[in-house]
Amino acid sequence: MKSRNTLTMLLLLLALCGCRSYVPFTGEHYKEFKTCLSEFQFYNSEEIRIECSSEMEESLVDNNAPLIRKNRNIFIITIPRYTLGILDIKKDIQDDMLYVQFEPAGEGERVIPFIKIQKHQRPAQQGFGEIYQFSDPKLTYDGKSCNIIFRQKKIRVDEENTTVYVGEKDDKSDKHYVVKTLYPILSVSPTELDERTYKSHTIAPGVRVEK
Repeated sequence: MKSRNTLTMLLLLLALCGCRSYVPFTGEHYKEFKTCLSEFQFYNSEEIRIECSSEMEESLVDNNAPLIRKNRNIFIITIPRYTLGILDIKKDIQDDMLYVQFEPAGEGERVIPFIKIQKHQRPAQQGFGEIYQFSDPKLTYDGKSCNIIFRQKKIRVDEENTTVYVGEKDDKSDKHYVVKTLYPILSVSPTELDERTYKSHTIAPGVRVEK
């Protein structure tokens, strides 16, 4: 009884946390499902932070003296990791770039362009080594020119194993580190195989000789 209750609690916990697995959307996916991509539920593998700014200048009199006031507004849009996205059907579906929308359209387009890149130097088959990645540092989003901030990760490197470093030395230890930018990869749920067998049975009626 105790083990059954434990299993029930585990299943309930998995359901509540919405655990789901994701895989990169590949060139092979594109070839296989090209005609129905608009029905796909896409996801971004990493957080995307979009920072836009606008400036407004006004002339006025303050304490009987001329004053030019400049106001700068900064807008920040965060697309969390694994946010639901759909293909922008207003754009032409192209093999080398897919435009994905993670929020409803506003005054302008709100789409993220994912460009097809080669993940592996020597893919086993054409299509399998191709993934779609977003890495543009600037983007026109909702009619505004915006900067893109990507998450970064420090990877520690042992000085004994390499002499090439990117970044700075960690003063707290004798380790160095490289800084890796986590560019978002267009992702989908894993492909499921649905195999069905249909069986039919007919009885041959025979063929009579024609006289």
